[in-house]
Amino acid sequence: MNLFVYGTLACTDMLAALLGRDVPCEPAVLGGYARLTLRMPALAPVPAIVPRPGESVPGRLLDGVGAAELQVLDAFELAHAGFYARRGVVVRAGDGRRRTAQAYVAGPAARPNLAEPWDREAFLAAWGEHYLRQVIPGFLASLGRG
Repeated sequence: MNLFVYGTLACTDMLAALLGRDVPCEPAVLGGYARLTLRMPALAPVPAIVPRPGESVPGRLLDGVGAAELQVLDAFELAHAGFYARRGVVVRAGDGRRRTAQAYVAGPAARPNLAEPWDREAFLAAWGEHYLRQVIPGFLASLGRG
């Protein structure tokens, strides 16, 4: 399956840590959406996308994500709690072709807590190492994979 990612999952080192492999990917853009900051107590300021005509979100199009890997990513994205929901989208790949994919969009639990546009560089500077050294290993341990 193709999966469009635009935030922490677009960081190849974080994605590889979660899935235990490098996933083939290419640059892509999702039109008609905006990437905002999800602000919740006790969580890092992570991104979420919402439909917004006239805007677009840069990201990566992952190729060949398997069903078991999607279960891991669904859990990481707190889909079960309504923070994100996987939806079908159409993106423009780096070569200009339109491709169908799934993407994690803001779910009902996230929408009331969305704020300013998400700053990837600020997130990585403040939280990147913490995610790689603590958040992801702790998450994988909670799945019995750590």
